[in-house]
Amino acid sequence: MENKEKRSNNWIFWWGIIFCTVYQSYRYPLKMNSAGTSPTYSDTPFLIQAGKYILVIPLIAISSIICYRKPLTMKQWLIAASVMFLIVFSIMKAFGGEKFDFFYIETIFWMTFALSIVWATDSISIRDIDKYFLFLLIYGFIATFIEVLLFIFIGRLPALAYEGGVYVRFGSFLDDPNGYAAILILLLGWAYGRFYGKMRIFVLAGIGISLILTESFTVFLYLVFLGVIWGLIQIYKKPIQVLTVAVIIFFAAILLIRNIPQSTLDILRDLYAAKQLSAHGHEFPLGKLITTWPDWSLYGYSKFQVYESGWGSDLVSFGVPLFSIDLALVCIFVGSIGKAYFRASDRARPLYIGFFLLGLYYLLGSLVFDFAVNFPVNAIFFLSSFLVVLGKITDEESNAITESTINHSVHSHYHV
Repeated sequence: MENKEKRSNNWIFWWGIIFCTVYQSYRYPLKMNSAGTSPTYSDTPFLIQAGKYILVIPLIAISSIICYRKPLTMKQWLIAASVMFLIVFSIMKAFGGEKFDFFYIETIFWMTFALSIVWATDSISIRDIDKYFLFLLIYGFIATFIEVLLFIFIGRLPALAYEGGVYVRFGSFLDDPNGYAAILILLLGWAYGRFYGKMRIFVLAGIGISLILTESFTVFLYLVFLGVIWGLIQIYKKPIQVLTVAVIIFFAAILLIRNIPQSTLDILRDLYAAKQLSAHGHEFPLGKLITTWPDWSLYGYSKFQVYESGWGSDLVSFGVPLFSIDLALVCIFVGSIGKAYFRASDRARPLYIGFFLLGLYYLLGSLVFDFAVNFPVNAIFFLSSFLVVLGKITDEESNAITESTINHSVHSHYHV
């Protein structure tokens, strides 16, 4: 009976995460996304846009019923209560203006979805998550390969591209370069720890090429940031070797730059100019908002303020108190994943590397991009975070469940 119950409960999680992964695969074959980013695409019909919310509501409802019997520690209860408070406040904001504002619901919806189905889940094994990541990796590589081939041979443009320009961005099965770049960050951390030898080189090279094809400036800055942090750590461990390699790379880069053909330089200049235009759309009017802080600082504006900066939108739309709770939750998620990494077995650690890199990217990247409404990145981030925080990941080697196993002996369990 116990095994049947676990299977019955866990199917909700797998249905949820697979649905989130594949739902937007219609975009590329049907040429549906946004007519404003590609002359060959049409805007996605409202019914398809709304479909992803409508179709997961039954999962949320079933999960909510199952949650009634699921225990949580005090720490987990506090986190769940904070999320529930954000949900209630968002609903109040959505209905509190002159007309219903769905942006407030959209911002919190996938956090709600993730909390409910992970809470209802008994446990998810490392082996099963590895299989899902492998599916994600292969599915992404195949989709990207097909899109690049079709572009080269018949000029088929993806969603973010203009004919005759160099600004052609490939977003794989999501047809969303920014979203797929975040997925690749998750897979980058996992693949680095999971594979070895030639297979690691092959997989990481594929991820690297895919990242370049997304032309995501945000992810490039993030990788530079990670490289600097990694370099500082290595300098502390092996200063002479690292500095020697750094000097060699520096002079090699100078030689490479001096010998770049003029045609390549022209392409790079055009690409830089295109990215400059795109960067202007990510600007946040901080100076203007500082002068009007009494209007939004406590409760936020009555109408949701849409900016490219996710944290900026949250700050002025929800006010400082709710923004602080939201930011604190994301920081707790990332910190919990980091702590789980150090407590995990060698087999489990690649999983946490991927989760951590995605979480840190979500946290930092939201300064210039609104990941809270970028589906399915938001759903996958919150699903992975709640798996760790609610202690749902089972490590077969140590037969331990992260986070809650450690706290089980010192915290009593509470039921809804």
